Amino acid sequence: MFAFASVSSFALNDRLKPMTAVHTQDDPNPYLAARREWDERYGGQIAQIRHWRWAAFIALTAAAVSSAGLVATLSERRIVPYVVKVDKLGSALVVDRAEEAAQPDRVMVVAGLARFIADMRSVYVDAAAERAILKEGYAMINRRSDAYESFPRREAPPQK
Repeated sequence: MFAFASVSSFALNDRLKPMTAVHTQDDPNPYLAARREWDERYGGQIAQIRHWRWAAFIALTAAAVSSAGLVATLSERRIVPYVVKVDKLGSALVVDRAEEAAQPDRVMVVAGLARFIADMRSVYVDAAAERAILKEGYAMINRRSDAYESFPRREAPPQK
């Protein structure tokens, strides 16, 4: 793109301008020549920026798809309950898949209530033991029920 002229040609004709890549005799419009020069300088960088933006968009899309797949996979139930009947020595007699939860016996309900009452009313000297027993008692209450919200907690010291 460069046109070279000898020194003698400049001396002979003062009207001649030195020819550069920006303005040549082939391209009389200096604005188009400047645009071409700008494209040559910065066009590659602009194209690289556009490619990196696409790469980032593709990476974000892949991350979103993999996150959605992970959430879908983790939301599936994979735990299969089994009922194992054991004898007096502890060896398994019957192994069966638990299809439906069995209704608890009256004895089991009475034992659970007795344990709940004992857990919630017990007072220990050891603070860690009392916290553990209270956690066990609160674990028996459904957190979404009205009883959980209205149940008195031992967070503050009792008033005298």
